[in-house]
Amino acid sequence: MSRRGSFDEGAGVAGAIAGTVVFGLVLLPAVLVVVLFVFFTIMGMIKGTDFRAGTLNLPILFTGLVIVTTALVVGILAGISLIGRSLTPRKRSRRWRRR
Repeated sequence: MSRRGSFDEGAGVAGAIAGTVVFGLVLLPAVLVVVLFVFFTIMGMIKGTDFRAGTLNLPILFTGLVIVTTALVVGILAGISLIGRSLTPRKRSRRWRRR
C-alpha cells in the first residue's frame, strides 16, 4: 500500500491470479481421478482385459499416468497465464502518470 487506506494499482489483479492458482490446485485431485478413471477404462476396453496383476502392462499404465497428470498441470498453468495476461492493466507512459 502506497498511501493510507489505498491499494496499489495491481493488487486486485494479483489477488485474482492467486485465487485462480489456489482454485486450480485444489480442483486438480478431483479432475485427476475422473480423467484417470476414463483413461484406465478406455485402456481396459482396448486391451480387452481387466486389471488383474497378470494382465496389467505397467509401462503403459505409468506412461498414461504421467501424461494425464502433466497435461492437467500444464492446462491449469496455461489457463492461469491467459487469465493473468488479460487482467493485467496496460502500462501507461510516464507523461500520463504525472497528471
